[in-house]
Formats: sequence, structure tokens, C-alpha cells
Amino acid sequence: MGERPGALPARVEDGRPLDGDEVALLVFRVAGERFAVPARAVEVALDAPTLQLPPDGLADLVGALSYRGAVLSVAHPERALGVALDTPERPVVLVVRAAESSLVALAVDDVEDVIDLSDTMVTPVPVVGEPHAIFLGLFRHRGALVVLVDPDALHLACRAAPVPHA
Repeated sequence: MGERPGALPARVEDGRPLDGDEVALLVFRVAGERFAVPARAVEVALDAPTLQLPPDGLADLVGALSYRGAVLSVAHPERALGVALDTPERPVVLVVRAAESSLVALAVDDVEDVIDLSDTMVTPVPVVGEPHAIFLGLFRHRGALVVLVDPDALHLACRAAPVPHA
């Protein structure tokens, strides 16, 4: 069974039996909610980088940053995760690599931990709506519920055309 770079093994994603494989996950926080993505999908976490302000009317973007010679738009987490930043003036920016190797940037409040988690500890969530559902499952870490995020679906959500703000 092949794996997509930065994703959980396919058997976690499609409901096939789990066998106790471990995956390293980066746990991050937005608005008091905890989320996780496979650590190998995260290129870098930048603590309060200097951001260029987004053009007027692009409410889905926190700003833009220069990373390795490219300018990356930094997506607001509300666009992808449905929650707003607690610290919009000093976000941490996750640069995430998708399966096809392109990069996206997402603003988050904080990076909390990198953990190894057995796939048997993840409770899959049913796929509702679009086939690239962003939330793969749920698990508990340090007493808190953590939402496992599909890095490829996160990538799609961050790259979606910004909605102009009226």
C-alpha cells in the first residue's frame, strides 16, 4: 500500500483495519482548538515572521511572506479550518508541502508539540460533503481533543481563490 507524502497511511483514511503503525504528528492550536498534521508534511513553522499586508479586500489572507525565494500567501485559518486566530498580530506560520510538492502557508496561534501516535488511537470521521474532506479523525492528547487534518485537503483549502471582502 503506497503512501502519499505527508499523509497518514491510506488505511486510516479509507476506513480499512488499522494495525498500530505510528505516525509523527505536529500539533498546533488555533482559537483554543487543537489540530494536527503529519509532521513530514510541514516544511517549517515560522514564529511571528514579518508579513506583507494583503491587498485590500482579501479577507481570507493574513498576508504574504518570502520563503526560499518565493512569495507565499498566508491563508487565514478560518478559510481552511473554520476558526479564527486568537493572535492575528503575531501568528505562527506553518509552511505545508502537499503531495505534488507545492507549498502553502497557514497562520496558526501556536505550535504545541510533535508527537508519535499509533493509527489505532485515531477515530475516523465520516466523509460528509466534498470528497477531499479536510478532517480525517479525532484523538486525545494531554486531555484535549485534537482534530487530525489531511495535508492535501488543507493545501487545497489554502490555495482556493480568495473571497473578496465587501
